[in-house]
Amino acid sequence: MRGVGLTRGRLLGVAAGAASAFAALPRAAFAKDTGVPHATEITVRGAAKPFSGDRSMFVTIAPESVGRDTARVLFRLGRRARVRLDAVRTGIGTSSVRWTTEATLGPGRHAMAWKPADDVPVGSYVMRLTVEGKGGRRVYGGRRPASPARANAPVVHVLGIEAAFTRRSYLPTERMAMQVLADVPSFTLTFLRIGHGPDPSLRNDEMVGLEMGEPVRIDWTGKRSTRQTIAVQSGDWPSGLYAARLEAEDGGVGFAPFILRAATPSELRVAVVLPTNTWQAYNLYDADGDGWGDTWYAGGRPPVVLTRASRSLVLRVAAASAGSSVVAGAVDWQPRPMNIPRTPIPTATRRTLRTMP
Repeated sequence: MRGVGLTRGRLLGVAAGAASAFAALPRAAFAKDTGVPHATEITVRGAAKPFSGDRSMFVTIAPESVGRDTARVLFRLGRRARVRLDAVRTGIGTSSVRWTTEATLGPGRHAMAWKPADDVPVGSYVMRLTVEGKGGRRVYGGRRPASPARANAPVVHVLGIEAAFTRRSYLPTERMAMQVLADVPSFTLTFLRIGHGPDPSLRNDEMVGLEMGEPVRIDWTGKRSTRQTIAVQSGDWPSGLYAARLEAEDGGVGFAPFILRAATPSELRVAVVLPTNTWQAYNLYDADGDGWGDTWYAGGRPPVVLTRASRSLVLRVAAASAGSSVVAGAVDWQPRPMNIPRTPIPTATRRTLRTMP
């Protein structure tokens, strides 16, 4: 075998060299397209001028405001993958996808933009990101995080006109503090006496009633990026359930409910007690920005603060119960027992019930 030029020793040396070179190849060469793809550096961006409270995983956008109507979800891919982005609206035991987009993307930084359509309801949306490849798929935002700080998917808050009183009940003519967040130049404030006037609305985002007093236009210039507190005042009106209606020139409407207690003790031995604690237990407003309503009924174990500001979204799911001397009213009507004169019935919250004579 002298003419071949390859001895047994040389053959063993070549084999060993090949094995060394094989072992020295980068691990990525073998992992290519075989592992589950993943996304990193996930963030969300809104307008150049952010709203108060915006952060890396939470932004507020205003669909009716040019330049503040789009959210961009940013992320980085380690390898080529099919990516789908869903805007998910969560609720009580359910969720729905209101918008989706998808694309096949290579490694590197990417951005997907969402500009909500006019018919998208206001509220928070989990921007669920699904990354899929040959090795499987990974979902970000598939379940409620243990806390907002541990969220792995961004949240976009679609802003309408948000308003809430800082207390549940007031006396007639008492000054009332109302918190407002709205990206509008101005709005018109009107007080409504709920359960009177037009027939009740069947919508869960609307309150109707008898208009009380004259509408007032409020200039909101310079206040459009931060929640502001303003002072308003009711008239010398009968005890009952009321709401402030805030309406912008573009048609956007917000409601803030409140209760007027009786200014003087009533001779009647019947009172309407509105179950404000029950309202709060079902309050789906996402104050902490994790994309789920701050109620146990939305899943998880979020902190439920019964003293937080009441908003109109909670009103239509209040439960009603009856007792011998107290009638717990639901939201769109004020019960008037047949054997009681048509005298204004004192209305109160559960908190103030024990102070009534």
